[in-house]
Amino acid sequence: MKKCYVNKTIVSFILINLLINISALAQVNMSDGNTDPNQTVCVRATHFFKNTTGQMANDLHFTMFQRDRSDVRVLGGTVMGGEPFTMGTMAVTRATEHGAPDDGQNHGYDVDISGANVPAGDTVKFDIALYVNKRNALKVKGNWTFDGDNIGKARIGKGFKVDRPRQGGNGGNAMNPGGGGMGAQQGNGGTGNYYHTTYIDNEDTVAFELVELKLLAADTFYSNIDSIDWEMIDPIADTVTFPLLIPAQGEYKYGFNTTGSYLDSHVYLRYVTRPASGNQNLLNEDEEVSYGDHPVDELFITPVEAIPTLSQWGLILLALFILIIGLVGLKNQVNEPQKSN
Repeated sequence: MKKCYVNKTIVSFILINLLINISALAQVNMSDGNTDPNQTVCVRATHFFKNTTGQMANDLHFTMFQRDRSDVRVLGGTVMGGEPFTMGTMAVTRATEHGAPDDGQNHGYDVDISGANVPAGDTVKFDIALYVNKRNALKVKGNWTFDGDNIGKARIGKGFKVDRPRQGGNGGNAMNPGGGGMGAQQGNGGTGNYYHTTYIDNEDTVAFELVELKLLAADTFYSNIDSIDWEMIDPIADTVTFPLLIPAQGEYKYGFNTTGSYLDSHVYLRYVTRPASGNQNLLNEDEEVSYGDHPVDELFITPVEAIPTLSQWGLILLALFILIIGLVGLKNQVNEPQKSN
């Protein structure tokens, strides 16, 4: 009876591919802890745009955006305030770039407003919000113009982001109303120890100084972030010394510890910045105060292995069965005595 010999190279190739496929079937699905494409998170900020150009301005152009990850989608936005400008002279258009891949998706909004004179030294206040699908953050940059001609930067390009709370830490200083330099806590945040990693981001082309940072975790919704009693909240006292330098495109990171996660509540921010000392490329030595609201929409999800489904288990077992048969066949072929010619 004629024996059928299988090419060992082909068998080896098939077995290697089976091993790769088994590995792929058994691979885990990892969560980054900040992803929920079905959610809409409203992240808010209050910004003051001071005319430091030394001359009259009558147009303001700024961008509010989120560019930390290309998969972030900005689903909507609001702009309020702006006196002496009026809402009727404002144009808000979607923005797809700002450091994220130009994938045609919305990563922010460009705001153009005109029709009012803003003398040198005057300030315009805006309350803004972005509705994002994940990773709460809001950055702002802009410039002043006069009759369409650019006359100077409207503010340092910067913003904030806050991660969802992770278990751990020391619970902060909940008994101290001002926070004792660790961030204040109001109301009932729940039980257990959690920390909220908070970032102040430099979105400018040059460095700036972070003069002060105040944080408040609260179960109260404050419609006007700047009307919170910030005077009673102690500035963050980190191991670094304030003011601290944040380089161009750099960041400052602080772990805000709380008692309880403050799920479905808020982390509010007040941060003060100024141009880096001696840096003539920025506005002037005026300090800029900014406010933010991070809604605590969900806990940080520790990445876990995804359990295979029944159909996946079936494919894994079939692949293993074929692999065993292939190995046995390969072994038999190797042990088969070769006929001499």
